[in-house]
Formats: sequence, C-alpha cells, structure tokens
Amino acid sequence: MSLELSAESAHWPAVARASYRRLDRSEVPPSHPVGLMADRYDRAVSAKGGFRETDFSPADQPRVQPWLQILQEDVDGAFHYRFVGSGVHDLLEFSKSGQMLGCRTPDHVLQRRLKEIADSRTARNPIFSTSVLPLHGQDFIAVIRGVFPCDDDDTVIFMPVAPYRV
Repeated sequence: MSLELSAESAHWPAVARASYRRLDRSEVPPSHPVGLMADRYDRAVSAKGGFRETDFSPADQPRVQPWLQILQEDVDGAFHYRFVGSGVHDLLEFSKSGQMLGCRTPDHVLQRRLKEIADSRTARNPIFSTSVLPLHGQDFIAVIRGVFPCDDDDTVIFMPVAPYRV
C-alpha cells in the first residue's frame, strides 16, 4: 500500500480536512504533552524574557519527548524535521526524521503548518490547534498540536503533537 498522500487521496476524507481548529491556551489540558511544553515555554519566558532552544532538552521532558518534533528552516526557507519523537513515529507508522515538512501530506495541511509557524513567529507566542488525522485503514485520531518559536534562533520551531488522550 502506498503511503504517498494527496488532497484527493482516500486517506484524507472530508472529516479530516474539516476537523482543524485553533485552540486557546486554556483549552490545552495542563497534563497533555502540548500543555507540558507550554508550561516549560511560559516558565522560560517569565525567567529570561524569551524561549531559547537551549531552554528545552527533550531528555529532560520524558512526557513530551515522544511527541516532540523539532523543525529546522533551511536557507531556502523550507523546513525539515531535525528531531521526531518515537510517539509521533509510532502513530504515523513512518519516520519523518530528516524529511521535509509536508512530506506525505496534502498541500492544504502543509499550508496550515506554514501559517501556524508564521503566526507564532509574528506573535512571538505559541499557536495551538486540534485536528483529526487519518491513520492507516479507516481509523482517525484527534490530536492537539503546539507550535513554539525560539527567540534566539528563528530557524528552529518546536512542534509537539499528541493524541488527546496520551
């Protein structure tokens, strides 16, 4: 079975395309991996006036690490996955590590991620969202996602994504 996805693919039915919604910070459960990352982000901003890449070590956050994706912007403006946690890998059943942002996803999903990144950079604040992801077969899973900009290196984005119930 091919894993290449397109907007017309049966892997992206209308329910998945229509499920995206931005969230307020208050809608993210504090114990969810995205909520834990948001707490770490808030503490770094309060203590140092900004979130730096060195403020977060995946190894120091065992509940966040499996669900974390770290994106690196290339000189041409494209993003690649520098780090992808094991939870994301297991959920998607393929590895994004080293891949470009948008690999195996329809263009409308890539455009949403790029908009979230741009909005988080402009606001200098995290962006939170929820959506339903199609899995292999006919299954779907609801996830919460966060997009966290770094103040010291604008080319790095922290993006945890995890099922609602982890």
